[in-house]
Amino acid sequence: MLNRDGVERLTADRERVEVVSDDVDVDLRRIQACADDPEAAFEDLAEAWRTADNILLDDCELANQPAFAVWLDRERQALAQLRAGVARRLALDFETGADEALVWAVRWLDDQPFDPDAARAVVAMTRRARGAEEARRSADELETVFRDAGLTAPAWSTPAVTSAAPSDRPRPDAPRPRQTVRFVRAADGAAWPGPRWGVRTRRRWSRPPTG
Repeated sequence: MLNRDGVERLTADRERVEVVSDDVDVDLRRIQACADDPEAAFEDLAEAWRTADNILLDDCELANQPAFAVWLDRERQALAQLRAGVARRLALDFETGADEALVWAVRWLDDQPFDPDAARAVVAMTRRARGAEEARRSADELETVFRDAGLTAPAWSTPAVTSAAPSDRPRPDAPRPRQTVRFVRAADGAAWPGPRWGVRTRRRWSRPPTG
């Protein structure tokens, strides 16, 4: 099925089997190319995010293959980080409506739950979309999430909570923190990875319509 039309895509030797995919359209490559394009249009980035909003190789886990499991987990985390970077640009780099900016800020935070810039963006965009009181509630909830994870809560600047000006947003060119997996440790010493995003299950504010 792979070697067709005179093109050999499946090669093998004594040690490995390889699929040559140079002429194959791979979604992940297109997403990465769009994310790397500083001139990418808003709709192109939004479409890249929508394409990336899936579980990589879903239901392809292999029993008794720990090396593959480690590789697959690493690739899925890389996709989540790539998706977060796209959402960040959509939240910060374009002049959109307040609700639209909040949607993308929340999506950014979903994939990088302990990124202070993402948390501050959600608070700032909540202020723009829903007012200071709702922004303060959002900030309080996020502080709880950070503290429960054993992390220092973001330092909310007063303007981020009390002003709706676009200048209150985190700088788009600020360094992007590397995604890391943090571990939750119980009193008996047992440790396990924390959830992909605690606020997905714990966030109590309602999301704006996603259209």
